[in-house]
Amino acid sequence: MCQSVVNRRGRASASAFIDVAAQQQPMKKNVATTTVEEETTTTTMKKNNPFASSSSSSSSSSSSSSFQRQPTSTPPFTIGTLRKAIPPHCFERSLLRSSLSLALDLALAAALAVAAVAGIPRLFPYSSSSPLVSLLRGLAWLAYWWFQGAICTGIWVQAHECGHQAFSESRGVNDAVGLVLHSLLLVRFFFSSFFFFFDYSSSHFFLFVSALSLSAFSFSITSNQLQVPYFSWKHSHRRHHSNTGSVDRDEVFVPPVRRNSSSSKNSSSSNSFGGKQQQQQHVDNGSSLSHIFGEHFLASAPGRLASILFALTLGWPSYLLFNVSGRPTYPKGSWTNHFSPSSPIFASSKRERVEVAISDAALAIVAAGLFALGRTFGFGTLFFLYFAPLLVVNAWLVTITLLQHTHPALPHYYSESWDWLRGKKKRKGRKREKGKERGSLFSFLTFFQNPLGALSTVDRDFGPFLNTLHHHIADTHVLHHLFSQIPHYRAREATDAIKPILGPYYAKDSGNGSDGRRRRGVLRSVWEDFRECAVVRADAEEEEREGRGAPLWFRRLVE
Repeated sequence: MCQSVVNRRGRASASAFIDVAAQQQPMKKNVATTTVEEETTTTTMKKNNPFASSSSSSSSSSSSSSFQRQPTSTPPFTIGTLRKAIPPHCFERSLLRSSLSLALDLALAAALAVAAVAGIPRLFPYSSSSPLVSLLRGLAWLAYWWFQGAICTGIWVQAHECGHQAFSESRGVNDAVGLVLHSLLLVRFFFSSFFFFFDYSSSHFFLFVSALSLSAFSFSITSNQLQVPYFSWKHSHRRHHSNTGSVDRDEVFVPPVRRNSSSSKNSSSSNSFGGKQQQQQHVDNGSSLSHIFGEHFLASAPGRLASILFALTLGWPSYLLFNVSGRPTYPKGSWTNHFSPSSPIFASSKRERVEVAISDAALAIVAAGLFALGRTFGFGTLFFLYFAPLLVVNAWLVTITLLQHTHPALPHYYSESWDWLRGKKKRKGRKREKGKERGSLFSFLTFFQNPLGALSTVDRDFGPFLNTLHHHIADTHVLHHLFSQIPHYRAREATDAIKPILGPYYAKDSGNGSDGRRRRGVLRSVWEDFRECAVVRADAEEEEREGRGAPLWFRRLVE
């Protein structure tokens, strides 16, 4: 992995930037850049680029990655500068337009389900004994699962927008739609079941409708516990947005922290929050898989494959149930999860605990509804129409969110050096201003704040087909962390408006692989970034000089 050298401390001089807020002009090529889409290929550009790679032995990795690191200095722009650059209509949340977008997703999902149920058995009859027919039928179902999962991921994205209040101007409407989206997802899947059981008696039909209605009602409350409990995840996800890039306080995809053996300052340090001294210990949230299989196995190709398969299948429920890869500083010995009202995640809010309890009360009803449907019409039907596409949705959810926050160019920070509010490194001994709590909504409403912590994300391009189905959640994620209330249908326009101002602080993986030649698709990005971004560690010189104030960079598990 490449080494960034900026004034020996990885900082960028303010003179290295153009006042694009005033001039609205693109940055010159010799300006520092960590944007992955611009590849520094000439020696002259590397000399003029303070973020170009270096062969310094203090932090160089065994990786040959050519990705340029994101700056860790205080940005020369503020949230106010970015907001003024975005056209005002991008902040308008239209209930009509959002509803039409959602209706289109639901119509596509319903049409695909009907086509699969009506077409696959006719084209490839189950009565046929031909191996070729069986093979083609299996491939057809696989295709249905993949496309249905991609479409329903877009439905999940719209539920995610409801949690950010981006669906409409009304909080009540947003929460109501967010609650029922997954129940509608269930209705959409089992609507197609009518084609299987059109010859059933009226009593079976009534039982089907009753079970379906019971499941739909319970799902409207729990928002499908098999994916994301709406209120529980809404609250933890808000805290993720308020603490992105912090290895102490971020809520998800927190990488294991490793320290350099030569450093003597990183084991602990004294930090002051609100005038109260708090001892901050070194954080290494580790990896359960590394404890089981060993780091050398996980660093190998078979071990990496096992890690990826675990993440795409069991990663999401493991996070919801056991906080795997979540915030490491919750109290030890407590069950940190998204279902218990007493979970440390919701300890600070009585209202959140009540909402979690409401969701839990409906879990038995959900299970009963699904069980009734399976008993009545067959668990095979339940799997083919519902659970199999659901697994694809979960895999996409993990893939998208993992790639948005895991990239060789992105820094992480200890609590001493991370601050969304100030957007710059806090110096030891400075006290937090009274009344301003870390992670509060004040950070999103304060006009003159520098968004350094919120910029520890990267945009990914999945291609026009998936970008459209997923409502551009992957290729506009940097904007989303800055202005989460902008709806998806305005995200690309707003992203284009702020990219010239962000300059080197805007990170995008546009497709250049670690060899700088081949294009990176989704699978290749997952494969390579699982290798390059296994742990984070500060550069040895910076860690020795600044201790926990030094930024942390992704490394391989075994170098």
